[in-house]
Amino acid sequence: MSDFKASLPFNALPDLPPPAELIESTEILKRCIEARVALAELKQAAELIPNSAVLVNALPPPKKPCATARPSMRVPRWCSAAC
Repeated sequence: MSDFKASLPFNALPDLPPPAELIESTEILKRCIEARVALAELKQAAELIPNSAVLVNALPPPKKPCATARPSMRVPRWCSAAC
């Protein structure tokens, strides 16, 4: 990316919205059906848990990224500045 110039516009972006053939391919639609079924099963299983907070509280907190890894990286609000 050394040849990036902020003063020059980049007009080689594809038109929006993308063609329907790219969005609604048979493979993508089949995976959407599988995902919908998996979400329905998960919702049904979650409804069987009497106290769902127990499940949520059992999850470990997300690992904090190190703010010194990349100076240009934006640090999330939940991350402390000290790594």
